[in-house]
Amino acid sequence: MKDIIPKRFYSLDALRGLAAFAVVIYHWPQFFFSGNNLRSSFRGESSFIGTYDVEKLPFFKSLFVFYDSGWLAVDLFFGLSGFIFYWLYSSNIKNSEITTWEFLVARFSRLYPLHMLTLVWVVSIQLASQHIPNTRFYFYQHNNIHNFILNLFLTSSWGFGDWHSFNTPIWSVSVEVALYIIFFVCCRLLSIHNFILFLFSTVGLFIIYPINHQLGHGVFSFFLGGCTYRVYVLLVSTSRTRKALPYLSSATLSMWFIAIFLVYHQWNPLDSAPFFWRYTFLPAVFMFQMTILTLAVAETRRGTMGKRISYLGDISYSVYLLHFPIQLSTLTTAIYLRVSREAFYNYYVFFCFFVLLLIASIISHYYFERPAQNYIRKTWVKND
Repeated sequence: MKDIIPKRFYSLDALRGLAAFAVVIYHWPQFFFSGNNLRSSFRGESSFIGTYDVEKLPFFKSLFVFYDSGWLAVDLFFGLSGFIFYWLYSSNIKNSEITTWEFLVARFSRLYPLHMLTLVWVVSIQLASQHIPNTRFYFYQHNNIHNFILNLFLTSSWGFGDWHSFNTPIWSVSVEVALYIIFFVCCRLLSIHNFILFLFSTVGLFIIYPINHQLGHGVFSFFLGGCTYRVYVLLVSTSRTRKALPYLSSATLSMWFIAIFLVYHQWNPLDSAPFFWRYTFLPAVFMFQMTILTLAVAETRRGTMGKRISYLGDISYSVYLLHFPIQLSTLTTAIYLRVSREAFYNYYVFFCFFVLLLIASIISHYYFERPAQNYIRKTWVKND
């Protein structure tokens, strides 16, 4: 059987969608917060102004990994972006088959419409909440003009302001925008070589990360995702996917089992390492890359995988950007109606919130984002 790279990786789409929901679960405890500081641990050591009983969080025993480490799904986003972009765009950019303007319009039309909608939504809710007695910005406090302008231009994570502001999940999209620029310049001016990708990934980890850890996370994981794609291409071109798949699958499953075990016992082997104490996310990032490679190889060998839930990847951007304003609106309404925050321990409230988010995301993607994206591309790009 000759290996052929699929036209679409349904399994990676599904993985991206699941990662978006992992972030939402991680942010669920925000219903109990009323301040701006980041939590240090989910096991009762929160440094937010506001407390909660972690054991009472909905489905905690089943979802403890997401409540504790769901933030790492953002690194999975970056890694997936690196893999997908080197798969879809690198050769076209290198061969000048796509112009700079076409690339920019494609990215702008995909990201900006929903970003603008959610930014206005969050600003409106935050302004409305000021009319509720004894209420301020109960999630993040840095909602000023300076940070609004940075959010408006998707530069909030470039080191010029406070990244926890307004629709705060947009910080990773801001990083993605920077990554797209770096990616395009690299593909156009430099050879697409494993050494180049590894070099950029290393620079992101050891040089950029200590200065700007958001951007450092992105550069490291994105170009590592590019390296993963190059490894995948090597396996396909040499017809080694059949032999590699059992080993990749075993290694990936083992890594996930160990990771869940370590999260449950709240222990990371890098915590006590003198040099790597700030890089405790590294094992997870490499596990994500192994997962991406395994799924890509498996889908190449066995045909479409995860096609029935691949729509989760289509709506993942909606899920990611909409969950915070919906959460903010829900909490504002609860405070106005004097509903106790204890309600957010309720399993039914948790379930209804996710159903609402899923429906809103589907509507947003198919009836707002896609039409806006198509309109911008048809209007701004001339088709000769």
